Amino acid sequence: MPSPIFVVDSSPDVSRLVEQLSAPEGFEVMGFQDGPAALEAARQMNPTLIIADYQLSNITFSGFCKEIHKIDHLAETSLISLVNPADHPDEKHLRTLGVKAFLNKPIQSDDLLTLIKSLQQQHVGSAAKGLKRRTWPPTSTGSDDEDDDAPNPVLSSNTPTEQT
Repeated sequence: MPSPIFVVDSSPDVSRLVEQLSAPEGFEVMGFQDGPAALEAARQMNPTLIIADYQLSNITFSGFCKEIHKIDHLAETSLISLVNPADHPDEKHLRTLGVKAFLNKPIQSDDLLTLIKSLQQQHVGSAAKGLKRRTWPPTSTGSDDEDDDAPNPVLSSNTPTEQT
């Protein structure tokens, strides 16, 4: 059985959508209303995928990613950011923090399911090879105090990219 997928979004509809799409594929989905609750659960469990809203409650998205990086057993956990049209994430910076893909809201069901399957296959492949790609501290393109709301264009990627 695959490890659970964590969904971190203040809207329960997002968790329901992910569950409806992924449960028939054999994935277990756990929903969280805010970042700190998801971090606490992640310390106890081993999700292979975390889908999180860029606008998290009680923590910034980059802060959430940095905390995930600090948890050793989550080194291979893939992160997907859900982005609203008004958000302007620094995609390059967030990729250095482990974000594999960005999905625009409203979420397109086919894109989400394809992405989940692709990242799960990558996780299984890298686990079989015993690879651990992420290291702490992450390489950053800016200072740690960089503002998450910097006005950069939203670049949408519905497919994961390999880190070199």
